[in-house]
Amino acid sequence: MSLLNKLHSKLYSHNAKDVEKRDEFDDYYGISGAGNEDGGSEGLTQEKEKPVQKSSGGERAKKEKKSLSGRFASKRKWKWALLFLGALALSLLAFFGYVKFKQASFSQEGVEIRYESPENVKSGEEIVMNIVIDNKNLTSLEKAELRIKYPQEFLLRKADFLKPSGVNAVKIEVGKIPAKQEKRYELKFLSYSAVDSKAYVESNLVYQPSNFTSYFEESNSFAVRIKDSILGFSMIGEREIAKGEFAFMNFILENNHDKNFQDLAIKLKHSRDFTFEENKINIIEKGEEEVMIPVGSLGANERSEFEIRGKLGGALNSVKNFEAEIGIQKDDAFLPLTSDQLAIKLIPPRVELKQGPIDIDDDGAVGPGSVMNYRVSYKNNAGKPLSDLILKLDISGDVVDLTRMKTGRGYYDDDKKQVIWKASDIASLKHLNPGQTGEVSLEIPVKSDYEIWSEEDRNLTIETKANISSLNVQSDVLENKVIYSEEKQFKVQTQFRAYAAGVYDSDKFDNQGPFPPNQEKETELAINVDLTNTYNKVRNAKVYIPLSSGVRWKDNFEATHGEVSFNERTNELEWELDAVDFATGYLNPKERLFFQIGYKRSQTQVNLTENDINILNSVRYEAVDIFTGNKINKELRPLTLAGIKN
Repeated sequence: MSLLNKLHSKLYSHNAKDVEKRDEFDDYYGISGAGNEDGGSEGLTQEKEKPVQKSSGGERAKKEKKSLSGRFASKRKWKWALLFLGALALSLLAFFGYVKFKQASFSQEGVEIRYESPENVKSGEEIVMNIVIDNKNLTSLEKAELRIKYPQEFLLRKADFLKPSGVNAVKIEVGKIPAKQEKRYELKFLSYSAVDSKAYVESNLVYQPSNFTSYFEESNSFAVRIKDSILGFSMIGEREIAKGEFAFMNFILENNHDKNFQDLAIKLKHSRDFTFEENKINIIEKGEEEVMIPVGSLGANERSEFEIRGKLGGALNSVKNFEAEIGIQKDDAFLPLTSDQLAIKLIPPRVELKQGPIDIDDDGAVGPGSVMNYRVSYKNNAGKPLSDLILKLDISGDVVDLTRMKTGRGYYDDDKKQVIWKASDIASLKHLNPGQTGEVSLEIPVKSDYEIWSEEDRNLTIETKANISSLNVQSDVLENKVIYSEEKQFKVQTQFRAYAAGVYDSDKFDNQGPFPPNQEKETELAINVDLTNTYNKVRNAKVYIPLSSGVRWKDNFEATHGEVSFNERTNELEWELDAVDFATGYLNPKERLFFQIGYKRSQTQVNLTENDINILNSVRYEAVDIFTGNKINKELRPLTLAGIKN
């Protein structure tokens, strides 16, 4: 058996697939008898004896060889494709493995901001707060920056690592935070917040993980509760106030710490019906219902106390609320430390107290030299007897003439400038039953000529205020309750005056004719009208100067101020001024009008004396007192020939 036949027999079996493969093999190598199922050598021998068939089989084999070669080439392409797909699968597995590794090495949950700080603090004390940035990841954090916002009531102490970043905000350039490590920063605040309030500190971290190109953020906040204050503060006042009574409020400050306080101030919110009265401390209005009271400094373990007072208005039985905060005043910022509140109820008067003049209106003006007949009355509305009352009337005003004052049974205290009545003087003050009334009277005179020395001696007033106290009316602030009347103010009217005179020999005019005047020739005379004014400025001042019928207007005049006009039909001269200032003729020069007249004595006047001959009839003058609002109307006696000086 030839070598090819042996190989043919070993390679292929007799099943259908092997037969098909065997035929392909035989065709390729030109074995025509290979298709014999017996696999004998006859086919091979026969092929050699038939050269023509061999030649024909060789050509077919070449064609089949080319076909088989194409099939093997196709198989090689599939092999390379499978190799490429395998390499691609390995690359994808490597990529997803890398991504999975990155995800496993960094997580946002692995970055944490936490605070190490007391949650409950006292207003005014220092707060030490640690802000910790914890990186729990397997990779480091790069370019980290921490931004911190804190409340306005917190004052942050400076530190080298803190940089400003807006109002009440700072930033920290953290930089790199290695894997599995943390960074911490200590911040110190001074807390100036109201007691029982909460204050929040907020933090925001921006960073870049070392294995990422993106930036991430982490935020957190911390609440600090203000439970108490190192500065003790209380506002003590009366819980009930009657109309006419003063409301007293005492403010008590206690520094219970070893630090000094500077720039302390009290912000007081009050009822709009409350008015401040005669307070010695500085009170700065901040609005219709708010004032600021500067306190200044308070040393370590020191105590301070002061009082304010005022009056309440409004409906009876209404409640007025007051809220006071003590804090630090820094420029326009107020940093509160602690606060207190007070509610005051307005009740009916316990003692009804009235005072005023009998003969003039309460808002009337008093003239120089006049006398006010004055009365003070009181009535018990307390619902129980009052005993051992003391009644006082304060009287102030430099124009009061004490030398002519009549106080009845009262006593005038020169130092306190008040009239005092006690139970030893007035029986009703010893024991005053519910509903019972009583009264006292006195005379208050006004000086007729009050000297003017300075600019302050203008718009003068007389002020009165009555008060009564009893042992039976207790107060939360004072031992004995003092009940005050409403204050009365009486304006003193100015003294606006006019004067008229005449001369023959004048430096203003070159007068001609005989003096004294006679029947032969007209005599020229110089007349002057002067105006003076004392305490208050006046406006719309007018002076009417009627010339006697035998007197002729020469149309020659000079005035310091104002307009001058003459009416020939009425033979009357009018001088009009817009205003005449206070102290005119005292601190300031007089207002003066000079004019020239002519007069010739008639035969009917030959037997008349100079006192019987009028040169000027009654001069009238008027004005309005700007301070009192009163209109002034006065007139002078006629100026006679006897009043003309040479």
